[in-house]
Amino acid sequence: MKQKTLSNYLKGIIFSMAVIGLVIYFKILPSIITEILTELNLLQRYKIWSIIILISSIPCFLVLVYGWFIATNIGIDQSFSKENANYLKIITILTLIDTIYFFIANVVLYIYQCSSPIIFTISLIIEFAGITIAITSACLSHLVMNAYELKMQSDLTI
Repeated sequence: MKQKTLSNYLKGIIFSMAVIGLVIYFKILPSIITEILTELNLLQRYKIWSIIILISSIPCFLVLVYGWFIATNIGIDQSFSKENANYLKIITILTLIDTIYFFIANVVLYIYQCSSPIIFTISLIIEFAGITIAITSACLSHLVMNAYELKMQSDLTI
């Protein structure tokens, strides 16, 4: 598969993820939150949960932006570049920030009885996914940097 084709596929996936993310954050999650909070008799906490989830969406969409930058670099045959390694580091940091923020918010809301064991448990699963993404992007950053350094050594070899 050519670099440009791969880049276009990645951009298509990233665009699709952005659209799905918008639907999830602004359509599906509000209805799920309403349903769960109503069932638990905590509907007055809806605004708090909505704000927390909205803030949590910001790093998620920034990750997609950096993913787009990586896909663009792949399209111009710069897959193994220092720039992509740095973008992956930024993705790691954004994912960790979002995961830690959501965990702290989840614990605080649980302590102040604005949550329930069910919501807390589901949130822990989401946080585990965030940690998994952070570790994966950190590993990829390291591998891309190693590949870049090997490429630089290879380019200097006659």
